[in-house]
Amino acid sequence: MKDNGILPLSFLASPIRRALLLLGSLLVAGALAGCSEPVRQRKNVKDLTPQEKQDYVDAVLKLKSTPSPYDSQLSWYDQFVTFHKQVYHYRRKDKQNEDKEYQVGHLSPSFLPWHRKFLLMYEQALREVSGKDISLPYWDWTDEASTHAVFSEDFMGRGGDTKEGHAVLQGPFRKGVWEVKVFSMDEKTKEELKIPYLVRSTLEMHDAPMLPTTADMDACLKVSAYDEAPWDDKADSSRSFRSCLEGWGHSSPDHMHNAAHIWVGGIYDSGPIPMGSMAALDTSPNDPAFFLHHANVDRLWALWEQRHGNSYVPNGEGNPGWNPEDSLYPFDEHPDDSRVKMSGNTVGDMIDLSRLDYEYR
Repeated sequence: MKDNGILPLSFLASPIRRALLLLGSLLVAGALAGCSEPVRQRKNVKDLTPQEKQDYVDAVLKLKSTPSPYDSQLSWYDQFVTFHKQVYHYRRKDKQNEDKEYQVGHLSPSFLPWHRKFLLMYEQALREVSGKDISLPYWDWTDEASTHAVFSEDFMGRGGDTKEGHAVLQGPFRKGVWEVKVFSMDEKTKEELKIPYLVRSTLEMHDAPMLPTTADMDACLKVSAYDEAPWDDKADSSRSFRSCLEGWGHSSPDHMHNAAHIWVGGIYDSGPIPMGSMAALDTSPNDPAFFLHHANVDRLWALWEQRHGNSYVPNGEGNPGWNPEDSLYPFDEHPDDSRVKMSGNTVGDMIDLSRLDYEYR
């Protein structure tokens, strides 16, 4: 080899050269892997810094004022309310019994995968409109400090004012600032309940039903099977984790996920308002607290998966929309959209949390 700093052609063609090139490519690949996007951390709301809380609120408000990329008549925030309303009222004919209809996204095995995708798209939208590294925080119902942090003046605001029709009058999403534009459909009259502001209960600890407890959570996490027939609200909560977490199959349906919805929104026996914003399940995302609530639902599923593995049923024998290979409605109406394709859009794509680039702490 000449001492002029230039390698001769004989060396470049040698086995040594090939070994060095292979080593170099491995080092480059390792360096690139080290520079990959870090796993996002979803934190308990009580652990957010004041700046993180402000950034999150600002992003939600910005989403509310940004046109939807899917429907120019809606804000991007209201698009998410509409997605949820669509899936809630979507019905299909049971393949075993055409006289019976079934749901996807609720009262079914796809409840948890559907909402995991929903949260991922919402989180990505917040990041897009804010230009900031927003991660969705969660509300731990069993932690009183977490509850107080969620419904603080500088975050979701307090409960409703009983003298003003249970309207939310304080905080960033108060009446006069946060306008509800997607209305709940009354199940009995089939008419929209046109209440243009957030309605909440007083959020006092004596309100019924009570929030889920640590014992409630532990009981659900001990259930080893993901779900069981008949795959709906009749599935035994002692043998179906999904049914237990969603809040069905108990002596009262006001349990776990369902209980928290009603605790925030409230059910009213008299007056012009039959239920609060979070209690109207079809349009419950009108209340931004919905997403913190469902982040906790998703966190509990992640804890269950750590304990019992990424098992999921039904696996091909369920109705369309329930099986791992089935697409998620109504996102599948936009199959070429990059946001929909992000992370995949089937039930199975949502099962393994390790491939979705976020974790809970």
